[in-house]
Amino acid sequence: MLRSPCLALACAAFAVLPASAHHSHNNYDVAKWTTLEGTVTEVHRLVPHSWIYIDARDAKGQTTTWALEGTGPGGLERPASS
Repeated sequence: MLRSPCLALACAAFAVLPASAHHSHNNYDVAKWTTLEGTVTEVHRLVPHSWIYIDARDAKGQTTTWALEGTGPGGLERPASS
């Protein structure tokens, strides 16, 4: 009788584990900031993450395209003015 609730609890715990890896920031150095000036070339308003592409010149004058991952479309919209 105890076997079914324990199995259900274990399945529920394992089902949640992959979700925690979705928002990992291990690929980024969150202590380092980069300032960009350039031209926005594309905006993809997608769920769950939007993408903004910017063409920016580096110190040597070479153009580099940066892909910036952001929040979903709702998070990019301005709040309604009061």
